[in-house]
Amino acid sequence: MVTDISDFKDEEEMKTALKAAGQEPKEQTYAEYKTELDNERQKQAEGFVRVGYLLKVARDTNVLAESGYKSVAEFAQAEYGLSKDVVSRYIAINDRYSENGYSGRLQSKYEGYGYSKLTEMLTLPEEIVAEIEPSLTRKEIQEIKKEVAEEEKISPIEVAMEAAEEKTVEEEKTFSLCERVWLEHYRENKPEFLSLKEAISTVNAKKLMDVLAPYGNTVKWARVPGVGKMMISISSAEQTATITNVRSFEKLKESVENILADLIKLFGSVITKNTWEKIYGEPFDKPEKKESTQKPESVIKKPESVVKSPDNGIKKPESVIKPEENVIEPTKTEQIEEDLNKTAKNEEEKTDEGTGELHEAARKDDNEAFEAMPEPTSTVGEESGEDEEHSECTDKPEETFEGVLGRLEVMREVAPVQQEETEDTNHIIEIREEIKLEKY
Repeated sequence: MVTDISDFKDEEEMKTALKAAGQEPKEQTYAEYKTELDNERQKQAEGFVRVGYLLKVARDTNVLAESGYKSVAEFAQAEYGLSKDVVSRYIAINDRYSENGYSGRLQSKYEGYGYSKLTEMLTLPEEIVAEIEPSLTRKEIQEIKKEVAEEEKISPIEVAMEAAEEKTVEEEKTFSLCERVWLEHYRENKPEFLSLKEAISTVNAKKLMDVLAPYGNTVKWARVPGVGKMMISISSAEQTATITNVRSFEKLKESVENILADLIKLFGSVITKNTWEKIYGEPFDKPEKKESTQKPESVIKKPESVVKSPDNGIKKPESVIKPEENVIEPTKTEQIEEDLNKTAKNEEEKTDEGTGELHEAARKDDNEAFEAMPEPTSTVGEESGEDEEHSECTDKPEETFEGVLGRLEVMREVAPVQQEETEDTNHIIEIREEIKLEKY
């Protein structure tokens, strides 16, 4: 008998050894293989129910008195490595799925689910679990849990407010609850709506069931305003759909023929995008890419700012130069200040030279103008009747008049130069102050 496959070099050697020992896997179809695996999983589920029952016995009786363990949790942890949470789960599985809630036997209606699915269904209401077929996957059961949890977050007051709003906007014609369920389902499931085309146009109930549950049993959802979320459990074997209100757990059952009649009443015999738009008053293909179309606009605007920058080519050198002026190393500060002093000194010397030349030119012009003037006559003193003291004063005009006139002309010519000199000096002072601030 082969007990350890690690002793073989390859798969062929292992197969040969298994065949020789009479342990070679038998050939079987997929259906046979699947049935065998399901049976083993069923045994596993029954084993978990049995384990849960035995843990409950240890909890509820004095069987552990001789062991020295104080509780079933302590016992399970020490002997089997089971945590307190795992022990609680075993017991909960037995409570929920065993016959009478306290036995080592699994209820017949839960046969075929397996341990993982039964564990997922533990927190669901019994009315919801009753609509879950064993053929559903664990992922589908998790989705059911999610939908139920979302509806539980909505308060009864909010549902009542939805009902009040629904009355104000509802059309004059009324629909049954089953019709409203299908109406809301296809509002949120557009691709499924288009898949109804052939079944409705040919009025074929069998084709409709193939569309509703192509892989056997399935679950669909719809939320009716003012009523709540509805779970639609479709059974291909029974050719029916059971609609369960997850809030009140009220149930409605429809045959596939009645479902077909409801859909034709709601949508007519022609299923197109235009049909959907007329029923719901919304575009079938919503422009969901609005955000993506706006993003390129922002990307296009960015190059505009780059293109505009060359237009300001004259101003940009200033923005480039300013940072260089601001980033002056402390070692160069004294050199720059010395250069400014030399520049100021040269400007002062040039100003003095220009002022002297202006003075000399003004004197020459004044002398020429004064020589051209007529000499005063002696009658001036006689007519005025002034004394010698006054005549001595009138003898000085040759020198005083020339000097006054010269000074006036010089002031007139020098004033603009002095103003320019003052402005240059003020500019130099401002630059020195900026350098001192940068230095400190």
